Amino acid sequence: MDMSILGEIPVFTNNDLRVLLGVKNPEVYLTRWYKSGKIIKIEKGKYTLNEDPLVYASHIVYPSYISFISGLYFYGATTQIPLKVSVACKVHKKELDYVYFVKMNQLHFFGYERVNYKGFEIF
Repeated sequence: MDMSILGEIPVFTNNDLRVLLGVKNPEVYLTRWYKSGKIIKIEKGKYTLNEDPLVYASHIVYPSYISFISGLYFYGATTQIPLKVSVACKVHKKELDYVYFVKMNQLHFFGYERVNYKGFEIF
């Protein structure tokens, strides 16, 4: 099965496999690919082919954007290298291995844009 189309998507789910690849039982493929190391499991039901957390961090929760020290480092405003990617979002979300979510009030959720990073659009 050709997985190349999945490399163009920062985060994919089993429903994406149904639609894009026409797979009837995507859970079987996802389990096999995960066990063989072909894909990375971000959280339950969400996978990626990219090891860089900046590529997929702003696509886990919608709407969200990379912010705080991670945003400053991305734009070269600081030399401190963050251990985790900080993401601002509107909902409470559990921290992941390489991504930390900060719930923001609607009044403070502004000023972000789409940026091209390694061929992917990130916020």
